[in-house]
Amino acid sequence: MNSSRSTRTIGMFVAVMLGVTSWTDAQDDVITIDSLAGGPGTVQTLSITLSNDAVCQGWSVGVTHDPSRVTLLDAIDGADAQALQGGTGPAFSNITIYPTGFTSGVVISFLGGVFLPEGDFELYEATYELGEIEGVTSVEFTDELGTPPVSTVIVHAGASIVPEQVSGSIDVGVSFIRGDCNDDQLIDIADVIYVEQFLFLSGEVPACQSACDCNDDSLLDIADSITLLSWLFIGGAEPPPPFDACGDDPTSDSITCASTSAICP
Repeated sequence: MNSSRSTRTIGMFVAVMLGVTSWTDAQDDVITIDSLAGGPGTVQTLSITLSNDAVCQGWSVGVTHDPSRVTLLDAIDGADAQALQGGTGPAFSNITIYPTGFTSGVVISFLGGVFLPEGDFELYEATYELGEIEGVTSVEFTDELGTPPVSTVIVHAGASIVPEQVSGSIDVGVSFIRGDCNDDQLIDIADVIYVEQFLFLSGEVPACQSACDCNDDSLLDIADSITLLSWLFIGGAEPPPPFDACGDDPTSDSITCASTSAICP
C-alpha cells in the first residue's frame, strides 16, 4: 500500500473510531500558507499555520504549486506540531511529496489524551528551490492531490471541519535599489565611479547590474553615469524605480541581478 493510501486509510479508521459522520464548514478555523520572495535559484522556506477556535485532534492537507516555477525540496512538521506530546510529535504523521506538491495527515493521539489547544500554530515548513522565471507564482491548498485525494480538514470533537483556506505566493525576483551600483547602501559619487571603472577600466563586475542601469534603458553605458551625476549634482530627474525603496525591476531585459542587495530582503 502506498503512503498516500495508508494516510487515507488510517485517517478513515480514526474518523470511524471518533464518530465522524460528515464534513462541516467552519470559517472560524483558518489555515494559511505564508508568502515569500527570493532570487532565482535560491532555496526558501515557508510556513503553513493554523489559527483554530477549538481543541484540535488532527488534520490533513493538500498543498500544490506550479513545478515549472518552483521545486518542492522538502516538507516537514512545523515547530508546533513537533512539540506535541512533550516533543515527541504526533502519534501519526505522514507527508508524501509529489512533483506538484505534498499531502499530509496527522493524528495527534490515538487515545485522545493530547490535543492542539485554541490558538495559532505552525503545522508545516515547506522548502522550495526557486526557478529562473521571475514573477509571482501561487502555492495553494488542493483537495485533488494523492490517490485517493487528500482533503484539507481539521478535526474537532471527532468531526472533520473544512477551514477557511488562505493561499500563499512565491515572488521570484531579486530586489534592489537602482543607483546603488556598488551595494554599499548609499547612492553617491562612489556609484558613478564604480560604473565608470566597470565600463572602461576592467573593474569589478557589479553583482546586481540592474542597479547600475540608472536610466533603465536596458543598457549599461556612460548614459547611466550621466543620469546619476545629473540627479546628484545638477537637479536632474531621479532614476526610475525601484529607486527610493527596494523592489523588482519593472523592465524585462537581459541585464541581470545575480544577488539581492545587502539592504533588500
